[in-house]
Amino acid sequence: GNTDVSVGDVKGVKVLWETFGTATAPQIGDLIKTDVSYSDGYITFSTNDTYHKGNAVIAAYSDAGCTDGNVLWSWHIWLTDQPAEHNYDDQGILMDRNLGATSGTPGDVEFLGLFYQWGRKDPFLGSSNINRISPTPLAQSTIDWPSSVETNDTKGTVDYVTRHPTIFLTSSQSPLDWSIPQNDNLWSSGKTQFDPCPPGWQVPNKAVWAQYLDSGRGNRGYPEFSNESRTFLVSVGYYPAAGEKRGDDVSPVGNNGYYWTFNITGTYSNYICLDSNSVNPGDLPYYFIADQSRSKGYSVRCQKIE
Repeated sequence: GNTDVSVGDVKGVKVLWETFGTATAPQIGDLIKTDVSYSDGYITFSTNDTYHKGNAVIAAYSDAGCTDGNVLWSWHIWLTDQPAEHNYDDQGILMDRNLGATSGTPGDVEFLGLFYQWGRKDPFLGSSNINRISPTPLAQSTIDWPSSVETNDTKGTVDYVTRHPTIFLTSSQSPLDWSIPQNDNLWSSGKTQFDPCPPGWQVPNKAVWAQYLDSGRGNRGYPEFSNESRTFLVSVGYYPAAGEKRGDDVSPVGNNGYYWTFNITGTYSNYICLDSNSVNPGDLPYYFIADQSRSKGYSVRCQKIE
């Protein structure tokens, strides 16, 4: 996890889950072969002989049987083509797609990507449809995902979420953070061990987008929005209306997009809200930078470390 700290005494390894990010569920081994092994400090794996784009997570365990709850660490394997780099007027370079997206083409369901709770490294499934459908159909994977769990003093720890990378932690107590107590250093301007972006990239700084806001109109910017592809155009980048994850549900896909930054304000974290303004047809779509509780599951658009 971007450090030289040992994960501990590894006794077993396995592929935890795989997904194409679509309505089609892969078979076990479609992305990563099942002969994952551990030796001399390295986990070795190989992709299927027929290469497929998608996402997988490989986990190291403290027991040879790879029992639930005994995960020492887990790694996201992102199988995609090389993302293009977009320069935002020298304020920062961002990828052309969300973290976990396997397509850079607006309108593709594979353009949606994965969701992350603020400060966590492990991803959660997004939608399998770009349109405004209720309830939103989730992307399919090789496992039945566990239901979300209410956080508490025992579960709201880095140790717990490391050992349970597929459990989404909800919160009903202010400030609605999955982490108890709050930890402002899980993501930061320097790449932390919990930063989910690939090497050379990190969770972005809100300053990349701030220049496009118009403070004279309620601190809002007005991007283009396409009803056909359900995407926003901000400067040189396209952003899908991927929605958000709250507990076990994802919504409102096709209407809004929400993107985490590493920045914080008080007990909340900063995010980018892209709103199609579908409540009042004919009104302009808009976007703004705001504060949000950290238990939400939002998209991540990685920024290049320079």
